[in-house]
Amino acid sequence: MRSQTRRFRAEWLAMGVMHAIIAGVLVGMLYREHASVEAEEGDRLGVQARVVDENLIRQLEGAEKALAGIGNDLRELDVSLDAPSLTAKLGLLTGAMPGISSMLVLDGTGTIVAASRDGLVGRNFRQREYFDAPRRGVDAAALYVSPPFTTSLGTYVIVVSRAITNRSGKFIGVVTATLDPDYFNVVLRSVRYAPDMRTTLVHSDGKVFLNMPPDVAALGRDLSTPTSLFTRHQRTGRVATLAQGMSMASGDERMFAMRTIDRADLALDKTLVVSVSRELAAVFAPWRARAWQVGALMALFMVVSVLSLWLNHRRRSVSGAVDDAVARERQLGSERVELALRGADLGLWDLHVPTDRFVINARERSLLGYSNDDALPQGAAWRELVHPDDVAPLDAAIVPHLRGEADAYECEHRMRHRDGHYLWLLTRAMIVERDAANRPVRIIGTHLDITERKLAEERLTLAAAALRDSEEELRLVTDHLPALVSRLDLELRFRFANRAYHDWLGIDPASLLGRTLAEVYGVEAYDAFKHHIDRALAGEKISYERDMQTPTGMRRAELTLVPQIGRDGEVKGIYALATDITARKLAEGRLRRLAEFDTLTGLPNRALFHDRLQQAMARAARGKPMALLFLDIDRFKTINDTLGHEAGDKLLKVFALRMQATIRESDTVARLAGDEFTIILEALRDLDDAKMLATKLVHALRQPIDLDHETIEVTASIGVALCVPGESDDAALLRRADAALYEAKRRGRNGFFCAEAQALPADTAAPVE
Repeated sequence: MRSQTRRFRAEWLAMGVMHAIIAGVLVGMLYREHASVEAEEGDRLGVQARVVDENLIRQLEGAEKALAGIGNDLRELDVSLDAPSLTAKLGLLTGAMPGISSMLVLDGTGTIVAASRDGLVGRNFRQREYFDAPRRGVDAAALYVSPPFTTSLGTYVIVVSRAITNRSGKFIGVVTATLDPDYFNVVLRSVRYAPDMRTTLVHSDGKVFLNMPPDVAALGRDLSTPTSLFTRHQRTGRVATLAQGMSMASGDERMFAMRTIDRADLALDKTLVVSVSRELAAVFAPWRARAWQVGALMALFMVVSVLSLWLNHRRRSVSGAVDDAVARERQLGSERVELALRGADLGLWDLHVPTDRFVINARERSLLGYSNDDALPQGAAWRELVHPDDVAPLDAAIVPHLRGEADAYECEHRMRHRDGHYLWLLTRAMIVERDAANRPVRIIGTHLDITERKLAEERLTLAAAALRDSEEELRLVTDHLPALVSRLDLELRFRFANRAYHDWLGIDPASLLGRTLAEVYGVEAYDAFKHHIDRALAGEKISYERDMQTPTGMRRAELTLVPQIGRDGEVKGIYALATDITARKLAEGRLRRLAEFDTLTGLPNRALFHDRLQQAMARAARGKPMALLFLDIDRFKTINDTLGHEAGDKLLKVFALRMQATIRESDTVARLAGDEFTIILEALRDLDDAKMLATKLVHALRQPIDLDHETIEVTASIGVALCVPGESDDAALLRRADAALYEAKRRGRNGFFCAEAQALPADTAAPVE
């Protein structure tokens, strides 16, 4: 009975462990999905904020040119009262700029002498900020942006103005342009893609100018409180930020993309800030629904499994008989599971840099002596596990990677086990995500336990020093090592080879003795690694990797060459150690594939795209012109909503295949997020090459496709940006391509637009297809 009770307890414990493992896997899966939803929504909000930014900048550029032109015309003259020609000119300029509702010219006392709107000439507005600021500043090149205020006509506006000076530099008046709130309300409305979305335009002093959906009570509200998200954005000094927090307007938790609207060439004295946000509850609603479903299924599974085990125990207790054979098989199964878990070669770790949070797999926990219930060290406590003597070499390996000078880093170092002893680990890691300032956000890496190899190397070195030429004692050490061990003389002839040569290569170790490396491996193979041999003969310890052909296939081996030093201090030969790292290399390749390619389409992801774009721009600077295409699918959201996400995923895959079939082998197509794709075109002759490829893409992508048993035609819009010779700012090139895409959509979709084509003669400009 006691034996049966112990078995029952063991079975309950095994079930608990199984439930914990499954729950951990599901929680990890849901966490990654949550992070993916958060990143994708942040990108979408950032794009919409950029659309408002580009539109407002265009309007400010137009206003600045118009104000500068008026000011230059009046430099030669004193501002005269009620100039009819000046009034007519203001009317023409206002009509030509959709974002400007009115323009005024005021003399040095603040009296309006010309206006594009009737009934204002002769009125004095010297108390207005848009007159007083230029009067005090008297900088004819500056564009002054007033805080929002209510005009005498009852309209809530922002006014931009410039000082007018005569040829001697004396202040003689002000010319102003009023931003049209109706026009910018349309712009703010156009970027909303969800009913819970809010867009707001704020003066840099903190006063709300416009919001969508309209909220009259919020207009003029001061957001510049010390703890507000607006203030936090201003303090960063960055153009764009992404944050989450409580909305002062709606009182709910939201995700905000904020962008400062500013251009150095406009010489603005104050800036504007656009805020685009969504309710966090709405953003994560689908994810929460899935989490409830997963939780319900997990709960059902646990109830069913617990009930099944309880009924099984009850039946066995009543019968009083235990099938010993079944018990032995269950024990054997548990041992197999344990062996499979221990057989995993790599410990995997994932570091989120901003929060200093580590996530590791079961192999890593086991490697460092932590159970599933143990809390892991975090932050500084985790770094203190590294052996003090290995901190400097580890930093030397990591720093070039953090600076972007190396794709990954690798370092051998010691790390403290939970019980106090140190393990030798081989760390290989790479940054898979950086922020807008190119700072690391997420680092993924692996730990391989190389303690046995390091001990073997130490034993080999000690044996080489202590045993000298005693081959019999050397064989006692090396025949039990899982590695090729040999000794070569100064003529590079084998003088010793351990039993692993037979296990790996099917070669009798005795048959190697007296033969040279070139005779055993062939002259061509020997020439490939001869420079490593020469360095070892010069007294240097060498480690390198190479492929080895074996009867069972190709293996990847890591070789260590240790000089054999005689009593006189001279090199007498070389000890060679080769270990099999094939499994580790395959695992690292799979990790790199997951980090650099989109799992749905198989295309390069955002991180790999940015790397290839920077390389392409560097080649373009050396005389190989290139262009960047920014593409998205027209009305993709409607397809997802009507036909379902499965049809949307199929459409994304088909578009990926069609784009790859259309572009050249030297070009790169990547998926940024959602239905947004980019294409890097290299080795172009001129702009016409880019336009020709864009035309081919438009035609190829709109061919009919079968979705959900219905053949439909889906189109795409493309923005084209040509890389200017010597240009190195990849972010600026991407913004130009994005703006061109926006213009292509504005012109009717199903085509492309190239901003550079507008600078060409009329008969060569690139049309929207």
